[in-house]
Amino acid sequence: MRKVLFLMFLLLLMGLGAAGVKAQVRIGGNGAPNAAAVLDLNATDATTGTKTLALPRVSLTSATDLLGNASLLTGMLVYNTSGSLSTGVYYWSGTNWERVDAAVSGGDTIVGNEITDATPNGGLIRSGAGTASNPYTLGLAPETGLSVTPTNTSVVSTPVTWTLVWSGNLSWQGHPGLTVYAEAQGVNVYSFCIAGDSGTIVVTGSAAIRLQDLLNRYGTLSTPVRCYAPSA
Repeated sequence: MRKVLFLMFLLLLMGLGAAGVKAQVRIGGNGAPNAAAVLDLNATDATTGTKTLALPRVSLTSATDLLGNASLLTGMLVYNTSGSLSTGVYYWSGTNWERVDAAVSGGDTIVGNEITDATPNGGLIRSGAGTASNPYTLGLAPETGLSVTPTNTSVVSTPVTWTLVWSGNLSWQGHPGLTVYAEAQGVNVYSFCIAGDSGTIVVTGSAAIRLQDLLNRYGTLSTPVRCYAPSA
């Protein structure tokens, strides 16, 4: 009987101990995990160490690559080593992969969209150091050795009347670097168009207009557009 009571008492103590286990887990060392951390990583009991956390290495084919999964959990972290996105640490925002340092370094993380220099003798010059405090900027190169001799000093000023030839509201799915084309009757290479959205530029062509979002936004974008052409 005493053995039975002892075993019951021992089981009771074990049950109470298990009930007191916290959700925190520590890997490395013998100390208790930090109370504010779900997972506490450290190779030893020292406050500092020489080991690091190696994130999963992946190759992202696009900003919406699900990596073979049906869905992803918001906040997941990976290290992209190749693919269509630049190398670096990315997190899943819920709809697409965002580079962790994108808010600091800027850019859309698409390989090939970076401007790193200006073509020599191409009319542009590069300034800056390429840092966050002194980023690269492009400007017009000063004209050198250019001499123009007018052959006809008689200039006739002819006023031009601009007529509204097309107006409408355009919507499209935004993606960094995406250019949208839309047909616009009455628009030609001499026309100019104005977008109501200050983050969108419009360039005219032959019977078409080209829109580009300068703010590199995602989602459904919409802007009213008005196009004018010179009267005959």
